Amino acid sequence: MALDELRGWVGLLLGLLAIALGLIPLLAGLGVIGFNLPEFLLGIMTTFMLYFILAIAVLLFIDAIWADDMLQIVSMVIAVIIFAAGLIPILHSFGVLPFTIPISQTIVSILLIIEGILLAIVAAVMV
Repeated sequence: MALDELRGWVGLLLGLLAIALGLIPLLAGLGVIGFNLPEFLLGIMTTFMLYFILAIAVLLFIDAIWADDMLQIVSMVIAVIIFAAGLIPILHSFGVLPFTIPISQTIVSILLIIEGILLAIVAAVMV
């Protein structure tokens, strides 16, 4: 059972946190809800959240090792793609790469939601 261990609970809570950090600004931007994240979080959304996305992608990849067969493959592939999408703008900001991927707050929110959902699912069904 996955939620018998601390690793499962940490993955589940971080997945739910990632879903909340991605869903609230997205829904507020669409006008569905009347509140948003605090202003200091929105100011660092596209910079600091890229580091959070990288950390969640690494955790998703590690947790996917103990998942079932199909979920393992899908989670690992998505974790690698999201890791690369988050790493390219960071490496460009340090001057390592001459190109970048344009990342907006909406893209960051969508990446957080996708990672959060997969991390919560993988944490719940780890073998």
